[in-house]
Amino acid sequence: MGQVFFTNFGMPNQPREQKAPWQLNYDYNVMILEISSNWFSVKRLMSEIYNEKRKTVNQLENEWANFLISNNINVLEYANSDNFIDSCFKARL
Repeated sequence: MGQVFFTNFGMPNQPREQKAPWQLNYDYNVMILEISSNWFSVKRLMSEIYNEKRKTVNQLENEWANFLISNNINVLEYANSDNFIDSCFKARL
């Protein structure tokens, strides 16, 4: 059975602030650098997720996996973290 995560449980929905484009790029690039600095762990994690060997993840692994999946990034396609950064890093606006 899958896990269910509740966010803002018991709190009314509040409109989110719109982030500026530079801030979105900054957040994206920070996550790219975080993933690249943990390259072997992330690559093993995603391999296990793709092969359905991993059933639970911690909060940090959840952030990595959600980011990669939501941005359609397959880390298994990259030979190393340098290629990953070159391909995925967004230029400043």
